[in-house]
Amino acid sequence: MKKSFFVLSILLLTCLYSFSVLAGKGNGAPSGPHYNLNIIGVENPKKADMTGSNRHTIFVPLKSTKTGNKSVKTNADGTVEPGTAIVDSKIWLAPGDTFRVCDGNGFDEAYGCSEQFDDDWDRCEFNENDEYVCLVTKKRGAVFELPCNNNVVSDGAEEFIGCDADDPQASYSVWARALGKPGGQAVATTCATVDKDLVCSTEQAVLTRDYGKSSFTDVTQELTSLFAYLCEVPLTELEDGSLICDDDGDLEADPDAVTLTRISLFAGDTQDWFWNYDNNGLRLAQLRFYPE
Repeated sequence: MKKSFFVLSILLLTCLYSFSVLAGKGNGAPSGPHYNLNIIGVENPKKADMTGSNRHTIFVPLKSTKTGNKSVKTNADGTVEPGTAIVDSKIWLAPGDTFRVCDGNGFDEAYGCSEQFDDDWDRCEFNENDEYVCLVTKKRGAVFELPCNNNVVSDGAEEFIGCDADDPQASYSVWARALGKPGGQAVATTCATVDKDLVCSTEQAVLTRDYGKSSFTDVTQELTSLFAYLCEVPLTELEDGSLICDDDGDLEADPDAVTLTRISLFAGDTQDWFWNYDNNGLRLAQLRFYPE
């Protein structure tokens, strides 16, 4: 009887998450069931179709490339300047009831999970394996599905936008560590289009592979929310091409029209969420998602 009860408990835990049962043991991470995601940096582009599976891996370039596109950064005084340099191969984020890799190949077009339908996707089609998948963007990248996180806190923000009632949501924490050959580093930044402007969070998860033991750190806020100064009105372009946050039309930056805001994944007037995974030689980043 005891054995049957144990098996039933494990089955119940795996209904929402694909869990690993063992955790902790002095590596800095919490103990308990969790979902594992490995982000693997490789020298040569992957060519295999990595959609429609139960994989827990995403492949990205070992050295990120950038074509010059940058996010919009609004300062507290209302001035606007170029922000985070956007990598060519992103990890796109899609809302879902559970954690799942929809497309593990960060080198080709990005595809969502088969049953997802989203107005932001360009088209849906059958892939080489006759699986029906939806194209998130015509640019390259991987796709990871996850719920909006109810465990995000405002943490200093003047305005906090939590999960939308209609979005899949859960309460969880995210922990990360760098593994592989010492010397590599990756910087993960959460970005989204906010009111038609590409905005990246001022918070970043910096993963550095030093010599010796690698420990997990809590990156919940960094990877499941966007924290930035946002202009409350459309940006104004000056004659010299610069942008300002101008509330009254006097062509002067207005700090009163700027709000330090934290937005949970997929919440508010946002779209096209992704992790800007800027890799500089990190061969393996391990992420763990723990239910709260």
